[in-house]
Amino acid sequence: MLTIHKQSSGNVLGVRASGRITHWDCQQLGPRLEELIRQHRTVRLLFEMEDCQGLDLGAVWDELTMWLNHGGALERCAVIGQKTWQQRLTQLSRPFFKGKYFDAANRDQAWQWVFAGAQSTSPRLPAPRNQPPRAGIWWD
Repeated sequence: MLTIHKQSSGNVLGVRASGRITHWDCQQLGPRLEELIRQHRTVRLLFEMEDCQGLDLGAVWDELTMWLNHGGALERCAVIGQKTWQQRLTQLSRPFFKGKYFDAANRDQAWQWVFAGAQSTSPRLPAPRNQPPRAGIWWD
């Protein structure tokens, strides 16, 4: 499931991923990213992996085609994770865009890094989460 963070602003989009990311999740996120690219020409992404169990094959294809079509518009990407494979995946992306991995304990630093010099307001650091998860993409 993908959740869009409330503190997303301007060309900065924060997304929390939990469980297994599916083709349906990517189909919901794609138009949002494309709209930001149309509005700002570039986008900065904060991708928080919370108990993320990977992507299904449809989601992998969606991600690949999205970044082949719009990868040049990704200005920087902060990845917040808890697992070694998440850190390694972030490192593998470096030839394609400016990506940086942050441990979950450094969540505020990730927000500050992704907002640094962005076409948006200063970061509004996330409030503690207390909402139950819902299906699909939703605003926290």
